[in-house]
Amino acid sequence: MAAATATVAKLRLEQSSPRVVLVAAAGSARLVATATAHPGIHFALVGRSARPLHLPNVMGIVLRDDQAVRLGGAVAGLSAEESGRNARVAWVGPDEPLVAQFVRGVHEAAPGTVVLRAWSSTTPASCKEAALGAIDRGATIVMARGGLCADAAISGVHQQNLPGLRLSDFELPGVAVRQVLRDAAAGVYHGGEDVVFGARSGTVGVRTLDPLIAPAVSVRARAAAQELANGLRLTG
Repeated sequence: MAAATATVAKLRLEQSSPRVVLVAAAGSARLVATATAHPGIHFALVGRSARPLHLPNVMGIVLRDDQAVRLGGAVAGLSAEESGRNARVAWVGPDEPLVAQFVRGVHEAAPGTVVLRAWSSTTPASCKEAALGAIDRGATIVMARGGLCADAAISGVHQQNLPGLRLSDFELPGVAVRQVLRDAAAGVYHGGEDVVFGARSGTVGVRTLDPLIAPAVSVRARAAAQELANGLRLTG
């Protein structure tokens, strides 16, 4: 996601009670036709950029995936250290730019931890096989981006009584949505642009953690989230 909040075009609403329709990124296929047909209604596309749509009544609520993955890496590193074994963690799934942020987070929180890359396609069977392969190579926790790939990877490591992480564990989109609705209620709508939300706004943090993660790690994970919000190195 973008590294800083985008410039926002603020459109004054005429209604005293503005109508804002929230649209999940996964359900955006018909948004262009709907928004074009209803120019008086304002739409917020949650979790995806609205810039490519070029519509004045559609905004994007963009979450800082890079920060969320970095925090996930820190939690993975802290968990691996807690295991008391040779600390190893793994990223499961396709190679992508976000992996660098995962590695960064791991090494900030646990400098001696080895990061394994368990590359796979996004198909569930491939992701589960990659996760189990990483466990065989000594990983004590894995992280995957999301979707069916993450479901399968985490299911596989749970069979080995080990924890897994996914991107959504560290994103709180409700915080961003509430801010957008407060703005709309005040008569300000961010139309035709994106608004980017990250750790400083409270949108990136610890949403939920695998029950197999030790309580002491959960406490340190929240400390790391606060460090991220304050622009500090993640040590937990």
